Amino acid sequence: MPDLKSHCPVNTKPPKVSIGMPVYNGEKFICKALDSLLSQTFSDFELIISDNASTDTTEDICREYAAGDSRIRYVRQKKNQGPLANFQYVLDEAIGEYFMWAAADDSWEQVCVERWVYWLDEDRDAVLVFSNMKIFSHQSGDVVKSYVCPSIADSKRTR
Repeated sequence: MPDLKSHCPVNTKPPKVSIGMPVYNGEKFICKALDSLLSQTFSDFELIISDNASTDTTEDICREYAAGDSRIRYVRQKKNQGPLANFQYVLDEAIGEYFMWAAADDSWEQVCVERWVYWLDEDRDAVLVFSNMKIFSHQSGDVVKSYVCPSIADSKRTR
């Protein structure tokens, strides 16, 4: 477990949510992903970006965002350590009560994190929350597939 003191200023508490974003060569989509995370209605989070030695402009983009928002912790790995180690890095660095994965080509509705935190706080037996999801084509922008999650009420009826 990370040393909380190294990540939290004196007299502050850890964020409620840690968002881990491992990335490699994400320049094409990462601005949209970061904009959608930073515009969440729930703002008590840290965003840990681990750049796996990208060879495109991912580093410049991430450094610019990190300079403009104190919730972002950007780390550039010295060499590409492979995807598994990069995912593990952001997970190991997380200090929030809850953890969320984020990909550099994802986009979230503004209330997404707020709703997830609400449901996790509301049902202390819950260990995971998920939402409806749409997969878009990188080429055309069209929806390729949609997933609809059952509601909490539906899941309690089937227990």
